Amino acid sequence: MRVALVLLFLFCTNISFSQSDADYFSSRFLKYEDQIYVENIKTVLLERNGEPMSDPVIRLGSGETLLLQFDLLDNEIEDYSYRIIHCDPDWKSSELSENEFLDGFNTDQISNYKHSLNTLVDFWHYQLLFPNAQMKPLLSGNYLMVVFPTNEPDSIVISKRFFVVEPIVQISGTAHRATVIEYRNSHQEVDFKINATGISLNNPYTDLKVVLLQNFNYNTSLTNIQPLFASNDELDYNLEQGNVFEGGSEYRILDLRTNKFLTQSIERIENDSINGGMVTILKPDLRLGTQRYSANEDINGKYLIKIYEGRDAHLEGDYIQVKFRLKTKEENPEMTYYVEGNLTDRKLTSTYRLNYNEVAGCYEITLLVKQGYYNYRYITLDEKRNYSVLETEGSHYETRNEYDVLVYWKAIGARYFKLIGDQKIQAGGF
Repeated sequence: MRVALVLLFLFCTNISFSQSDADYFSSRFLKYEDQIYVENIKTVLLERNGEPMSDPVIRLGSGETLLLQFDLLDNEIEDYSYRIIHCDPDWKSSELSENEFLDGFNTDQISNYKHSLNTLVDFWHYQLLFPNAQMKPLLSGNYLMVVFPTNEPDSIVISKRFFVVEPIVQISGTAHRATVIEYRNSHQEVDFKINATGISLNNPYTDLKVVLLQNFNYNTSLTNIQPLFASNDELDYNLEQGNVFEGGSEYRILDLRTNKFLTQSIERIENDSINGGMVTILKPDLRLGTQRYSANEDINGKYLIKIYEGRDAHLEGDYIQVKFRLKTKEENPEMTYYVEGNLTDRKLTSTYRLNYNEVAGCYEITLLVKQGYYNYRYITLDEKRNYSVLETEGSHYETRNEYDVLVYWKAIGARYFKLIGDQKIQAGGF
């Protein structure tokens, strides 16, 4: 590997969120991201089989499988199929043909589905294990799973990202209080090294692509990351800038595992006389921008489908209207406010945007949520669509977050990027 000196660069620490604020379900045009394209599909999960709340990452050829689950809120069943698309590190379709990255058929039906049991809201629950005998990935990299009605392949209903890693390089690192004085109390810095002994690099600044994720949230991903030093077989990413995230605060908790009594964040439960079912009114949430760090236990924005009354939460868990309320003295016309977490697929669209209620003095939104245990938070976008939690949640270097370092490599003459490393780094509790 060539010896390289420092590349001087500055990286803007404000995250600009470019997603269009069009309605969440307004287009069936394929987006290379986690997306639900129709209103009557809810609670889409893609996790390692047997590991609830895990990230959708499996090792190539390991026998590990992913479990896709989702609900169709309808009395009538629908036949669904799926296909797989290989993508580059920037989530664009790679130039490979399907027979190069897939073993088996290019589409297959989802044949495992059951009707809900004893719920006020009727739904069909679908499950799919992948890879399977009909379809297996042959290569590492980024993938997109696309679900559609069996007889309508262009009418997409779900797209979901997943990752197949081929662990070749060794990654080590730490997440700690930001080095730059301006960010020391509010931000976390992720420093890491890559031992690239197992690969041949012509130019480490172009042959490798490195992505940093906080809590597997692509809204705040850092992608244009270059090593500070490249010497022999080691690349050093101790940057001080370009690898810094808002620490945020621990996520807020929504406990819907029962509808028999009020849990911690719930103010009251009412019957929905118009639509049937129930409406859960949450206690008004306070803005935490000026609060000190509080070490509450959270699950970093994820959720778990679970109920206290019943055996199978995925079939017996009901859907409940949940009213979120963020308390504020007055409306802020320079900001838009969103509920965010895996319960909203991290989407910042009009479907999850809060509206100001002047009488109540709250930003409010009501969402249909399946019973379970959830994390959520409030985020803002300013007029330039800069993403931040500073005003709504506050930001602290002590917050417990989980970071993923994803390393992609394109060998000389290769037509695609391999995903050759994925390392989790824990932060917080300092």
